[in-house]
Amino acid sequence: MKTKIRKLTNTSKLMLKIILMGVLLISLSSVVYAEANDSPVTNEQTSAVLSLDEAKEIAAFSVIEFSDKISDFSEWKDASVESDITYYDLDRNKTAYAFNVVKNNEYAGFIIISATKDKYPILEFSKGKLPHKISYMTKKSQSAAANYANKYQLKIGKSVPIYGGPTFYYTEYELKDNKNAIKEKIIVDDITSNVTSLEAETAPISNQVETVESNETYIRQQAHSNI
Repeated sequence: MKTKIRKLTNTSKLMLKIILMGVLLISLSSVVYAEANDSPVTNEQTSAVLSLDEAKEIAAFSVIEFSDKISDFSEWKDASVESDITYYDLDRNKTAYAFNVVKNNEYAGFIIISATKDKYPILEFSKGKLPHKISYMTKKSQSAAANYANKYQLKIGKSVPIYGGPTFYYTEYELKDNKNAIKEKIIVDDITSNVTSLEAETAPISNQVETVESNETYIRQQAHSNI
């Protein structure tokens, strides 16, 4: 009987210790949370840019995880990643890095990693190809930009790949006059080939949007499903 009482007493003491430790951890967590919320947040902290090397490490680790945990991507086992495209926003800030997944020196897919630390790191991954790497989509984008430029006696200058989030791929084109001066900038949706003017002040056709294809949402979904 004494042995049973002693065991119960020891068990009660153990439970009390566990409860006290739990209360202490919760208290400490609350303090840390409060301190984190009270700390001033700078622009550098909220929009810190991830380097290409850092993004590559995340991409390589993610490929290993996907090959182990997602059956459809088991063929990515022992694959490597290679830097492909750096994407930007309309203010020329980096938004994402695209990496090719390569196995046995052959293309096996892609993975896109956020270029900013305030977003979830893995934005997209697929065994297909990026729109910027699909020849017929690239040609459609270039053709839409060229038709727009010719209509206003302009020529195409530099282009920049723009990433607006999963399935939202664009190319920004500079349009120049005969004196090589930039007169306008346009953005072409690489999925639908829609063209939009970005230069409201200096563009010869301010705020005008030319729709190359209709029903944008449907076209985007259909085109992306075939990538």
